[in-house]
Amino acid sequence: MLALASCAEPAVPAHDILFRGMCDASGAWVSPRGELWVADDESSEIRVFSMDGGGPVRTVDLGLGEGEADLEGAAEQSGVVYWIASHGRNKDAEPRPARQVLVAMAPDGTGVARFPGLLPALLASPDVGPVLRTAEPRAPKKGGIAIEGLAAAGDRLWIGFRSPLDANGNALVVSVELAAGGPVVGEARHLDLGGRGVRSLEYAGGSWWIVAGGAGPTGSAGLYQWDGAASPVPVPADLADLNPEALVRLPDGRLAILSDDGTRPVGGGECKSAPVAERSFRGRILKPPG
Repeated sequence: MLALASCAEPAVPAHDILFRGMCDASGAWVSPRGELWVADDESSEIRVFSMDGGGPVRTVDLGLGEGEADLEGAAEQSGVVYWIASHGRNKDAEPRPARQVLVAMAPDGTGVARFPGLLPALLASPDVGPVLRTAEPRAPKKGGIAIEGLAAAGDRLWIGFRSPLDANGNALVVSVELAAGGPVVGEARHLDLGGRGVRSLEYAGGSWWIVAGGAGPTGSAGLYQWDGAASPVPVPADLADLNPEALVRLPDGRLAILSDDGTRPVGGGECKSAPVAERSFRGRILKPPG
């Protein structure tokens, strides 16, 4: 079992980095070259940034068509990079098949392949199926389905739900194996995150890291460390001025938490409505405890 650091030992912010050219940072992945690949939840394009910040050095189109894919999480497993969308309805509870996306690609962005059938497999699960079937007709911020976390551990992918929570107010984390016949849903974990759901999920260096956030339109954010067995342990971190949306572990062991700054004021309006040259999002670099 992983020895967790005491909650009294703070995660120390090193510095903030400003990334330009987009506002709505969601899922993210760090390449072997140390580049930060970031999904925009309103686009199927992945933007690639230097960890020094600034504008994107290039973009990668996943070829998902014109519909809003709502990409939310990323993970690498055995040299394959996976991106997952929310799999939920829109804010008016209207079905959005374009959001039912799980894709794989090579680390250079080529060879994109889709894995359909994840939502039906989740709805049929004996463990999480009942709560997901109740949630499915609802809008994501009104108790509907919202996948926001994706991690790889062993031979499985692990999916983190921002919403719904289970009957006890715990967050759902579900394992999935990508078999020849389609996704196979395995064990589920029910995690006490203080009544919050999963906004980002990362497994690295023998430890799980979780960014938790409100399952609805409001709620505070928090950072947790989890050994995979006991309850997640809160890690003090200064996130108050961020809208934490994605977490990645950098090659030097530090954590980078990205903020979805789409609604942050820019030039008298919201960032996501500003000219592209004025759009930006923030990345906060934290030194984890231990």
